[in-house]
Amino acid sequence: MPSRASRFRARAYEVVQHRLQRMTLRTGWNVARPTFVCGKLTRGCNSHCSHCNLWRQGPYEDELTTEQWKRFFWQVRRWLGPVRVVITGGEPLSRPDGLEIVTHAANCGLLVNLCTNGLAIDSTAARLIMEADLDLVTVSLDGLRPDVHDYTRGTPGACSRVLEALELLRSARAATGARARVAVTTAVMQQTLDGLLDMVAWAAKRGFLCRFQPIEQNYGERPDPEWYKSSRRWIQDPHVACSIVDQLIELKDSGAPILTSRQDLEAMKIYFTSPESVMQKIQAHEALDEADGCLHAVGNFVVEGNGDVRWCFPMPPAGNVRQHSPASIWRNRKRCWTMPCPWR
Repeated sequence: MPSRASRFRARAYEVVQHRLQRMTLRTGWNVARPTFVCGKLTRGCNSHCSHCNLWRQGPYEDELTTEQWKRFFWQVRRWLGPVRVVITGGEPLSRPDGLEIVTHAANCGLLVNLCTNGLAIDSTAARLIMEADLDLVTVSLDGLRPDVHDYTRGTPGACSRVLEALELLRSARAATGARARVAVTTAVMQQTLDGLLDMVAWAAKRGFLCRFQPIEQNYGERPDPEWYKSSRRWIQDPHVACSIVDQLIELKDSGAPILTSRQDLEAMKIYFTSPESVMQKIQAHEALDEADGCLHAVGNFVVEGNGDVRWCFPMPPAGNVRQHSPASIWRNRKRCWTMPCPWR
């Protein structure tokens, strides 16, 4: 498991780079490095989530090979040091080599956050995940009842399979002595509101963390500032939603294992009450008090399954890791932070 020292170094790197990113936005000088490095191993997925369209598109025909992904993560380690990286998809474990790539990234000295829907985790996978020395394993769980989770994920039987996967991860962590953190991520939407407080209690009892993310426009769609007006997942009564979020804040303040920052929880209340006023920041996963300008362009390095590098998905690719190293793509990118934002 990553040591406290490695986590401290990663956090110190993020603090310094966030300041340099704001300086880049103010001055136009390309002085910052990315703080969000993400490898989307595949666009393929074994779930049919109602709030994501990637599974409809399916995998790229020319996805990066195992060795190409391994080379990318090693290059990131040499370039940025022992930073945090997110490995996701689609569903990263739907690739036969998904665990091999994840383990390699951790072996490079990176602090790996594996994001998975949990459907491919059996006892063998759980043991391998815990032996991989990851920093964080994040499993999607929208509710403790099948009528909630199976509905949002569009997959009959998903709830029971994910709950079983989480128990397997817990058992494997105890058996191997691993100290990797395990978190359940819940999308905050109309269908999940009633179960958010129960999720915190359930997770705390099992030694899991909780992360809450407000519902957004479906991933993979062109930005539409009015998408929520016709969405069945959008919050029907903002006052009820805000009251529940206030209770989550109280739980967090009292020591409940909620990974979501207090600032992000407060931002949810603004979002549910006046969505268009903060939609760009919410969908960019940025703090509401950040400086004007797009932090995606100066802080993100997202690699698609085919090797294309993007700062956000509506933007055209800035390069491909097949042909160029991550450092050279970052160094030679156009000043995209001065371009009109596609979210506006």
